[in-house]
Amino acid sequence: MMKNFTNKTRQSLTAIGLIMALGLGTGYALASPGGNHNDAIGKPGQEATVDRVIEISLDDNYFDPESIEIRSGETIKFILSNQGDGLHEFNLGTPEMHEAHQEEMAEMMESMNMDGMDHGSMMGMDHDSMGMSNMDKGNMEMGGMEHDSPNSVFVQPGEQAELIWTFGEADNLEFACNVPGHYDSGMVGAFKQAGPADAS
Repeated sequence: MMKNFTNKTRQSLTAIGLIMALGLGTGYALASPGGNHNDAIGKPGQEATVDRVIEISLDDNYFDPESIEIRSGETIKFILSNQGDGLHEFNLGTPEMHEAHQEEMAEMMESMNMDGMDHGSMMGMDHDSMGMSNMDKGNMEMGGMEHDSPNSVFVQPGEQAELIWTFGEADNLEFACNVPGHYDSGMVGAFKQAGPADAS
């Protein structure tokens, strides 16, 4: 039956099968950076409390701007535009959180045996019929594996997404893309803590 499929189609179907098997068998969650965040890094913000809006371009493989000044207690709405050719992530966290998240994403990719597939190849598939409907909303839920952390969003090429965040007191925060290889290629930016939001 599979002899009429191309290698790319076979790889995609294999990856989908592995995703479904892993999700149904283990309930593996890829959300620890957001799921384990503490109050020091902040919390999801509300539209009604936004202090300012910052537009960020995600490209292959960098952010523009590369650093952003923040204040503890400040709520920022990030408007994220993927100007690149591949899938990118905007994830708020400490360097340690990003390191742990990168390991999880690498393990997931490895377990799916995605060699030879580009990161964006699954983005054009009919995810609704495969139980992966959230991938086109910036979140990734794949048969039990989920990437729906409030401090993170995926942005497809040519698309926009938003993230609203109220910052805590942590002074070692970064924004990063943790798609395998992107952080190491320089797709990371720094938040510079400037004090409390009510300070002038």
